[in-house]
Amino acid sequence: MAAQEAVPIDAIGSQLEISLVGLEHAVLLTNNLDLAGQTFVVEKVQVRQAPALLEVIQRAVCHPKRKWVVRIPNTLKLRHIARISNEIEVVVAVVIPQLLRDNVDPTGARLLRRYAWSICHAARKVDGAPRIPGVSVSVRGPLWSLAADAAKPLLRYSAYVFSANRSKAWYEANVTKLAPAITVLLDYVVNIPYSFTVDAADDDDDSDNDDGGDDDDEHME
Repeated sequence: MAAQEAVPIDAIGSQLEISLVGLEHAVLLTNNLDLAGQTFVVEKVQVRQAPALLEVIQRAVCHPKRKWVVRIPNTLKLRHIARISNEIEVVVAVVIPQLLRDNVDPTGARLLRRYAWSICHAARKVDGAPRIPGVSVSVRGPLWSLAADAAKPLLRYSAYVFSANRSKAWYEANVTKLAPAITVLLDYVVNIPYSFTVDAADDDDDSDNDDGGDDDDEHME
């Protein structure tokens, strides 16, 4: 297979930056040893492929014959997208089957809520504008907007489990809608933005803290 050509997107001094436009492009570029030591920036990725792309990049960075240099803020955003993909897998493989066995299982409902909020937080870190002190309205990018919409059925179902104000038929009908609602995110291709600031806090994994508190509610309306 011929080495994949690089796509230059920017130049800083004599250092060329090379755009990575998805998993296939990145994998093929690893075959081109002429690019050893070059600087790369992730431009776009499909959500379901983000974990694999992150692995390819990490191996290329550490490989003695490649030694890729990857823009740090850009990599952090890719890590958050990979987190979304991984957490959707947990919801589909573990949480929803628990609720299919028992539609009103409190542990399943609590996990459903926790992962729904966590997915939204990760999406906000990808294309949500930084919060401005004293300003309550946040600017949403397309991934954050899609994640918020996809998470709503999960949060609604969880809330109704704890309020116990729906019929048995309602739970049976709506539990089957949870997986289609959240997996719509997997096919979405994220154009990773460059304009939003990424600070050190964005590298923190706060998934265990996303418990649906008041601070989160404003981002789901």
